[in-house]
Amino acid sequence: MPSRASSPAHTGGQPSQDGGDTTAAPRRRKPRGGALHEDRLALLERTLCPTGETVLGLYIYTAGVELLQGLSRSRVYRAIIPYLIGAPTIVCVRPGLSQTELARYLGVERATVGKQVAGCLRRGWIRREVSAHDRRRFSLYITPKGERMLREVAQIIPQHEREYTAMLTAEERETLKRLLRKLVME
Repeated sequence: MPSRASSPAHTGGQPSQDGGDTTAAPRRRKPRGGALHEDRLALLERTLCPTGETVLGLYIYTAGVELLQGLSRSRVYRAIIPYLIGAPTIVCVRPGLSQTELARYLGVERATVGKQVAGCLRRGWIRREVSAHDRRRFSLYITPKGERMLREVAQIIPQHEREYTAMLTAEERETLKRLLRKLVME
């Protein structure tokens, strides 16, 4: 499985690391570690499943980590904080949710969503108000700053996804999406 650990190609007139202007189509990136990366995955897979069966979770996890690392390494994508994107996104389309309801939407524990909400509150992306229906709970709402952040992310994510999956055809991307959706939805 190819790796994507190097920074995504910059496009749209953004300066590259060597100072040049890279307005051309995204470059295909070299796999990180090459054979070493492949050997690491094979070693982990053999250790986790000595019977030789494929350990899909290993590849799904590795792909997810590399996707997020690509965001954090790039100057263009650094504004995105992946673990905090879900909360303001859901609150934007479901204003007034409680933290418990938000945790259910995100599929995480209440303590985890509490940390996410705290991070979003610190950044000014969401606000908490005492619920009009139940004075013991808080309702969450997106702020104008949170809406601006989500608009920015909505412009950045598609480009990063195209760069990350550049070695796949459009048909392969759709197949991967369909298979992953089947795993998480059924």
